[in-house]
Amino acid sequence: MKRHPGTPVNTVIGDRWRRCGGALGSWLKLGYRFSCAGGHAGKSKQRLSKELSDCVVYCKSVHFRSFKHSRLHYKFYEVASFTESKARKHLRDAVALNFQTAGEGMDLNDGLFSQNGGCGYVLKPSFMRETEKRFDPEMPQKRDNYQPIVLTIQVISGQQLPKVNIKEGSIVDPLVRVEIHGVPMDQAKQETRYIENNGFNPVWYDTLRFTIHTPELAMVRFVVEDYDKTSKNDFVGQYTLPLSCMQQGYRHIHLLSRDGTSIPPASLFVHVRITDLE
Repeated sequence: MKRHPGTPVNTVIGDRWRRCGGALGSWLKLGYRFSCAGGHAGKSKQRLSKELSDCVVYCKSVHFRSFKHSRLHYKFYEVASFTESKARKHLRDAVALNFQTAGEGMDLNDGLFSQNGGCGYVLKPSFMRETEKRFDPEMPQKRDNYQPIVLTIQVISGQQLPKVNIKEGSIVDPLVRVEIHGVPMDQAKQETRYIENNGFNPVWYDTLRFTIHTPELAMVRFVVEDYDKTSKNDFVGQYTLPLSCMQQGYRHIHLLSRDGTSIPPASLFVHVRITDLE
């Protein structure tokens, strides 16, 4: 603290204290205490007013009893925290998403929630909302109204696929892989042959068929890659959507980049057919 020569130290301290008094008094009313020795502000549990705290927060912390009790009694602003041991007991009912990098996981998440405009909520299928019965993803054929389907996708052609190599004269050798993500019995992937040196208008006319036992939970992911015989294929574009949102017939699929942004005019032209498994 600097002072002018001849000014008493206690006069300077008193002046500074009066200038800070207004803000300091407000902090003290909110339940803060100050340490003159360390210069740090700490929160005093003894002086904190619960009534005042309830006025300045958006959520109220409450004790978690059960999901049934929550549905009947909890208010929209109430929130409960779980210990790690208790959370393990409810993993089938609540799932936290913490993706931080682009890739297959984020593609599936974005594709799932694209069906409702990305609002962050999708209603579970009816067989997963029944309280009397438990759906077993390992044995989907045991659920009521079990009806597997056959998904047939003919990959016809591609349009203006982007280059993945910035070298002059580089041209992609595209292939298309179709992946099914869902219950374990439905996990599958198939791919077309690659077309050499043609990213502008490659033509395949390759037909891929999948048997899907739980179509309500199936996600379909289209992936375009640049074939490389000596190393790993390079990613070109992808598009992911729920099977329940697919329309039959001739369709254009507009590709997305690795981070989920549009890359117009790159697209695929396909024919989709969905039939019951006989």
